[in-house]
Amino acid sequence: GLTSVSKHSRDSQKSVGSFELKDGITEWDWAAAKLKEVVAKKFNVDLTKSELRDGSGISRQNLLTVNQFDSLLKAVAKTNNFELVKSILASPGDDSTLHERFENYDIYAKTGSLTGVSALIGYFYDSKKELHSFVVMANNFYQNRPHYRKLEEDIIKLVSK
Repeated sequence: GLTSVSKHSRDSQKSVGSFELKDGITEWDWAAAKLKEVVAKKFNVDLTKSELRDGSGISRQNLLTVNQFDSLLKAVAKTNNFELVKSILASPGDDSTLHERFENYDIYAKTGSLTGVSALIGYFYDSKKELHSFVVMANNFYQNRPHYRKLEEDIIKLVSK
């Protein structure tokens, strides 16, 4: 069946726990601060105004902007490990969250959803084989998730021509 990278990350973080180090700083708070430092140093992406509350992204308390996600995607695309990154992301035809979406499109993405939230972020190659990063997020809706998934698909199909 489908396996979620988010679920594994969340479960790993839960097993490690969140121990208080000192002055009310938890181990997770310290790790999130270090992650922001590494992202700033390695990718030149400023996450100081973001909020990271868990290791998977499955939290309403994680707060990152579309621009922060996109800046990180663009920076990662320039690394020597980009092919590895793409291999980890879902793509059409794989046994993944995109297995029935984007047929005949060269797309590598991460899906995300909570009640009232749908997101799709990643990369696609357009008809000229040029690489593009994208971030599509819909928040605060209370019905009709398929409508927002179709909207994600329509946006990517429109801009990838």
